Order: sequence, then C-alpha cells, then structure tokens
Amino acid sequence: MAILRIRAKGVGIGTDMTETSQGHFLTRFRLLQIIVLCAFGSVLGTVTGSAGTNEDLNELLDQVQFSLVDAVNMVQSSFDGYVIGVELEEEDGMFYYEVELVSEVGRARVYVNPANGIVIGIDQEEGIAIRFQRRWQRRLAAAQASKLTIVEAIRVAQEKADGHVVEVDLKTRSEPTVYEIKLLNGDQESEVSVATNDGSITDFDVDD
Repeated sequence: MAILRIRAKGVGIGTDMTETSQGHFLTRFRLLQIIVLCAFGSVLGTVTGSAGTNEDLNELLDQVQFSLVDAVNMVQSSFDGYVIGVELEEEDGMFYYEVELVSEVGRARVYVNPANGIVIGIDQEEGIAIRFQRRWQRRLAAAQASKLTIVEAIRVAQEKADGHVVEVDLKTRSEPTVYEIKLLNGDQESEVSVATNDGSITDFDVDD
C-alpha cells in the first residue's frame, strides 16, 4: 500500500480543533477522522488502479463512491476558508482528491479518499513566504468577490459538457476571473471556463 507523502502541521490525531480565535483552517472538525492510509488502507478501502489511458481513468471514476463535488462540499462545510481548487490525483496507483483552500491566515490542501470521503491528510501553510503572498492574496480576493461557489461553477460546466469532473482551478489572471473546469468523457477531454462574476461560459475547448 502506498503512503501519501503529506504533512499536517501542528495536527494531532484525536485533537478537537474548535478554536476560532486564531482563524485556523481546522475549525469545526474533529481530527480523529484524519487517518493516513498505510496499514489501515486495505480495511478502510481505497480507489486504486492504473490511469494509463483516459479509458482506464473513466472506469475507475465509475467506481468512485465519493465524488469530487462531495469532497468539495465536505471540505467547505468542515473548514474555514474558500475552496479555490480541487483535482483528482494519483500516487503509486492510489487515487485521492486534493482540495485547496485559502483564507486570511494562509492556505491549505486537504486530501480526501474517494472511496469513502475520509480525510487522509492536511498540508496547512500559515505565514506564507513573501514570494507566494501576492498570488495567495490575489486568489483570496477573487474567491471573496466571486458571485458563485466552486460547486455552482461545476454545475454550469456539467450542463455544457458531459463527463467526470477531474480538476477545477480558480484563474485570477484572466478577465473576468474564471473557474477552469476539466471533464473527462471516454477519450474526450473538455475544458470549460466559467466566469465568477455572473456564471457565464467564457471559453469551451474539446480535445478528442
């Protein structure tokens, strides 16, 4: 069983992080649920396989019990901050969702098992290095100003293109700011850009 090489700063298993005064991401969430999938992986269940082709990945996605949207909703309701990106990732044959958040104190990545929705790790950064601060502040400002949530943007994209959503990212250098959403349907890859100010589709590309 592969072990995700992730780090959770200042996190203890079983810690009740209900503190909100410092503005931490980990509020309203009992970290007893955070279980790193190593020896326990076979008991808890994982989504594993080869993603050598789009067809292989589609077959795996058909087996997923906890969708990318489910992961976003769970993270958004359990953590402080704004979800600005999510992607289906693979490491050593094991798949997981990487959900990115930003807040006024920094940014965090939350890793979620698509087999059961269990959080398998957190990578939290506070006091970000200067070279990252402008990008972080720009993305936070864009998330705060957005008129629609990331899930609402996904729904717009799914009305335009068929397939499994495999990646969403908030793009702040475009005008207007957009959520860039990638979908996979068989061998066909689609990319839909949804404006954060009014939910309109600003770009649509299909790669057969």
